[in-house]
Amino acid sequence: MMNEFIDAAQSETHGDLGYPSTAYGVSKIGVVVMTKIYARMLREKKEDILINVCCPGWVRTDMAGPKATKSPEEGAETPVYLALLPEGATEPHGQFVSEKKVQEW
Repeated sequence: MMNEFIDAAQSETHGDLGYPSTAYGVSKIGVVVMTKIYARMLREKKEDILINVCCPGWVRTDMAGPKATKSPEEGAETPVYLALLPEGATEPHGQFVSEKKVQEW
């Protein structure tokens, strides 16, 4: 799908195929799907590693600008929560996490 989007964007036919006019959202979909694939591979190999994808929210940065609703500290809460899951935790794994909660995808 990612290659299809790239090819379509380069030939300026991505809109005809239903893709948005920016790559940002498509890239985020790719990261979520890649995370789910890697999680499945880790489970099959019985690796004791958790992998998740998270959204920090709309954070005041150079990219989002000063009107974003979260401070950098608030935006860091979910990534830090995931990084500090207790030893032996088995979930969340292969999930999309926002506001420290698994979001259906």
